[in-house]
Amino acid sequence: MNDVVMTQPYDHGFSKSQGPRSLDALARLNKVELKQKISWCEVMSGCEIANRFWLNTPEGETIYHCREHSSLGDRLCCGNIRPLTITIEDDTGKPIVEIDRPLKCMGCCCSCCYPSCTQEMSVRIEGQDVGKVEEYPTWWYQVVNVFDQAGNKIYKIRGDSCFTFCCNDIPFQIMDLDGNQVGTITKMWKGFCKEAFTDADTFIIEFPNMDINHKVLILGATFMLDFMFFEKQDNNN
Repeated sequence: MNDVVMTQPYDHGFSKSQGPRSLDALARLNKVELKQKISWCEVMSGCEIANRFWLNTPEGETIYHCREHSSLGDRLCCGNIRPLTITIEDDTGKPIVEIDRPLKCMGCCCSCCYPSCTQEMSVRIEGQDVGKVEEYPTWWYQVVNVFDQAGNKIYKIRGDSCFTFCCNDIPFQIMDLDGNQVGTITKMWKGFCKEAFTDADTFIIEFPNMDINHKVLILGATFMLDFMFFEKQDNNN
């Protein structure tokens, strides 16, 4: 499959953002599509390949490339809990955002172990820390908390009480500290063939009225949800 050709930064007549100029395209959008590139080498060989994503406008225009950086050994031995870094790059290939995840256990729902045995990702924009996303262990709901650079909780992202993976889009609610829904992350149903043979997923993210740092943190949370619940897990058992 050919890569999508990167275009010039998205411009729809909006005013410039207050954040880094390199993130103007994202700052102007209230809705984006995060689309994972299908690796036919992975499909044919069954060997996990470092993931690549496109971040698109609602009209399908690619504004950023996202790349996973991890070792082959970690992908083979650690499966979907592997340590990794994801970079979000502009049209010149320059990394703007870095999202780091250390190697930590997954599947422990005992809150007494929190946060030692839960997944987390730290997020930086142009080298500056802007916060982190962290799994919160529960027995029923799927919960990820979002924190700013000062360690203050700013959002809770919650999935349905039970996943219905077959033939359905899977929504996650983005909620503020008062329990109001302020956005959504939706994992889109791909169809039987793609669901059966690939783990290349597509997410629709809606985050109106958020500043750019918060939008980038929500992107980090989307990557965490993807790796935790929708990436192949055969190697971490």
